[in-house]
Amino acid sequence: MPPTFILILAGAITLSLILVVIDLATRRRRRRKIEGVRAAEYAAEREPIPGLAQVALEDGWQGPLADPVLTPGLPFGGVLPANHPLAGRLSPDQLRARAQPVSVGPYAGNLTCRLHSTLSSDKRVRGAFRDFDVENATSGPTYVPGRAPRFTHCYRAEVDGAEVVVGNCYMSLPINSGTVYGGPTPDLAYIGSAFCAVSLSSAGTGRVQIVPEERSLFGHGPKSGFAELDDGYCTIAQHPKRSRSKVLRGMQELVPDQSGPLGPALAAFIAGRDGWAFTVDGGLLMCATLQPLESGEDARRLVAAATRAAQLVGT
Repeated sequence: MPPTFILILAGAITLSLILVVIDLATRRRRRRKIEGVRAAEYAAEREPIPGLAQVALEDGWQGPLADPVLTPGLPFGGVLPANHPLAGRLSPDQLRARAQPVSVGPYAGNLTCRLHSTLSSDKRVRGAFRDFDVENATSGPTYVPGRAPRFTHCYRAEVDGAEVVVGNCYMSLPINSGTVYGGPTPDLAYIGSAFCAVSLSSAGTGRVQIVPEERSLFGHGPKSGFAELDDGYCTIAQHPKRSRSKVLRGMQELVPDQSGPLGPALAAFIAGRDGWAFTVDGGLLMCATLQPLESGEDARRLVAAATRAAQLVGT
């Protein structure tokens, strides 16, 4: 084999090895930089919120909570239809005792995602939601696949007989197509919102989600029929009676007809809020704001607004 060819081959192999080493080193530095930024964000989430502990003490809130949950009100609104298997066998007190704790995580994560997908000033953040499952918004809360929410500074309280959970929700979402093995570490869009969940005294079957319309994924999406609310929000209601799902139709047949959760009073209340999102699902109401809690008074005002909204459900 000619010596010249051997030298060229050896040079090509050496150059390839050098490029591989440089690439690996570059990826390692980038990965460490991203991990450092991520660690700083996680640490900032847990920094004390000025005045929050004092407000919690003054108002008798319990916490902070690691896993926020709440117990909704009476299932079926405290009334079972005549054809229900348990009709006549359970008293309202027993119905209340059968209410199950509900994790507020999926609801808070869902509203946090929808707020930032609509109102974020970062195009990359809005773009991360292009494949977000809109259909599931009508059948229940959903996570963004693979990205569970994180919760900090959560407290539980009882206000006017209603159970309340308030706190902050954070998520990190992929905004590029980084690969798992050997590829670049994906960038993560960092988002966070404050939320407040309230148990309802009468758990109906209505389900509705109200999210900002501006720059929304839904465009000129579903409307509520209340002109004041429809100017800035789109309203996603539950599956109608004509749903193809036999399970959903069966559940609706077991539950007595009740007025929907959204009426003129609640619509007017929500319309007066700029950059909020709401979900009513069975025995709970949740609202979320674009920005996380920054002070104890923020938390107090959010609890007051959420409990007022809960009082207006169905009116």
